[in-house]
Amino acid sequence: SEPFKIRGYAIWFLLGGGKGSGLEVRLYVDGKVVRTAKNTENHEDMRPVIWTIAEYKGKDAEIEIIDDSMDAWGHINVDNFRYVRLIGDL
Repeated sequence: SEPFKIRGYAIWFLLGGGKGSGLEVRLYVDGKVVRTAKNTENHEDMRPVIWTIAEYKGKDAEIEIIDDSMDAWGHINVDNFRYVRLIGDL
């Protein structure tokens, strides 16, 4: 992603696709990986992921989507990144 300032308490997004190595979503804060997400099974259904990030509020961040697999399920699907305050905000 383009660099951005963290302004929320949690990042919520949808994740689907393959579970193999080389398929992952990473959150970098000040250039270091602080959160990751990957599928634990192969599925096309998009399932929610929540990263709590309150401790990084105001810091510079980037999101990287890694799609580096040649397996039969060698793809990753992500969508709908947004900030949330509480689970009830969904």
